[in-house]
Parts: sequence; C-alpha cells; structure tokens
Amino acid sequence: MRNKKNKAFWISGILVFIIVIGSVSLWNWYYDLERIPRGEIISESVSPDGKYTIKVMHSNAGATTSLSILCELQYNEGSNPNKTIYFQYKAEKAFISWESNEVVSINGIKLVVPDDVYDCRKEEKITSSQILIDQKVKRLAPITHSRV
Repeated sequence: MRNKKNKAFWISGILVFIIVIGSVSLWNWYYDLERIPRGEIISESVSPDGKYTIKVMHSNAGATTSLSILCELQYNEGSNPNKTIYFQYKAEKAFISWESNEVVSINGIKLVVPDDVYDCRKEEKITSSQILIDQKVKRLAPITHSRV
C-alpha cells in the first residue's frame, strides 16, 4: 500500500513539474519581444542629444499574420546591446517624435528611454517603475497608464 502511495506521489510531482515548465516556456515564447522576427529597416530616428537611435522595422511572421512594426533602441554610446522597445501589430508605419533627450513618442505612445517598453499584445506601456507602493495599506498596487 505504501509503495503505491509513493509511486502516485512521484508521478504527480513529475506531472506538476512538466506542466509548470511547459507553461513558463510558452509564456516566455509568446511574450518575449526578442523572439519577434525582424524585417527590413524602414526608418531611423536619432535622439536630440545623439545618445540613442531608434530603428523602425517591419515584422512579418508569415502568411497568416499582418504586417507589424517593431522599434529597436540602439545605444550610440557604450557597448549596451540593442533593446526592442515597441511592438505594434497590424501597423505599417511608425511616426516618431522626440519630446526630449529621453522621451519619445511612437505612434502616439510616449516612452521614456531606455526603460519603457510598449507591447500591443499587453495593451499597456511597461515602465521601469511598474509597481507603486501604496503607503496606506502597505500592499503592492499596479500603476495604471493611459494611452496617448
């Protein structure tokens, strides 16, 4: 009897482990901006101080998807790797305007570079200070963002 319980415990543990690993893998595969296919660069925009360059490119994942826009931030100083900061599905153009050395507007979405990221699949901007500490109840509350 004890042998059957031990065997059932191990089988249950292995199944839970496989489900957790599979779920995490699928989540990372779907929401990782670095996995989105890159296409041709259609334009570039340099920040007013010359510290950053935003490269706009088409992203075409195949015949069953619409054309998308992907914007990659390039650091012109130092050796930091490029970072994907913007992804918009069903878009063909990106209108970029720099409001300051660090604030850029891409198709009406304001981002503070290099920290902010916009992913249309999540329908909100993700900031470096995503979590705000609520002093009254000592709990974590998400910051809400409005689309511009």
